[in-house]
Amino acid sequence: YNLIPKAVLKAGVDVPAGIDVFLEIFRDDAAGIQGDHVDFGYQPVKMHAEAGDYILRATSGGAKAEQKITLAADKAAEHVLDLNAAALLLRARPAPDADIDGNAQIIFDYPGGQSSANFGEAKLVVPAGETTVTVKLGSGEVSETMQLAAGQVVDKDIVVGVGKARANAFYTEGGEKVDSGDLSWKVFKSAKKIDGTREQVAYAFGPDSPFDLPPGDYVMGVEMQAATAEQPFAIAVGQMSEVNVALNAGVVAIEAPGADGFRIYEAK
Repeated sequence: YNLIPKAVLKAGVDVPAGIDVFLEIFRDDAAGIQGDHVDFGYQPVKMHAEAGDYILRATSGGAKAEQKITLAADKAAEHVLDLNAAALLLRARPAPDADIDGNAQIIFDYPGGQSSANFGEAKLVVPAGETTVTVKLGSGEVSETMQLAAGQVVDKDIVVGVGKARANAFYTEGGEKVDSGDLSWKVFKSAKKIDGTREQVAYAFGPDSPFDLPPGDYVMGVEMQAATAEQPFAIAVGQMSEVNVALNAGVVAIEAPGADGFRIYEAK
């Protein structure tokens, strides 16, 4: 090898362990324009190329740096690229003492109009400047705008502040559980709008339907074919609410040999 490349957040500050840095070299033609791709690898890496002029590029997350270099055939050159960037080590939690939630989406909007996303936790390099981090979990969402300096490392938890609900339906109060994919759930805010309707915030299908919701009062609505029911419930941060709704309904089994369909009417 005759090239030992390295990228840093800024002079004297290494990229934290566990964050990928992709390094590659291209031929530098007579006009100083990027030419053929020659070699690549992830830091730490050692490369070999014929003696000559090249362009060395480092990419990590949303940060990128490149530099023109000259390689000799009989000597190893060490080149360090300054990404002029910061590193974010973030973990999304529904509540302060809760485990990391892999369903939480972490969205980054960073300088240059770029964006990216991860789930649960993220280790990312972003250009120095203003970066907005938005974490979404179910119906919960929290955003934070950070002014980041080159070489800065932010290692923190981001708490969305939600509780969990699990919805199930029963044919009667305390009776048999409904185990059917025909169950259709809708979660509404408890407070009614001026026109008498409620704002829907989430939906799901089937038994044991999970919801991540900000703290507050809600109404769980459920439909299964012709049966409908509602159940008020409350959510507290970091707590599980079991929402059991009684359909006050039963099942009819119909046989109609030779028929191609049937309809059911109310009796009155």
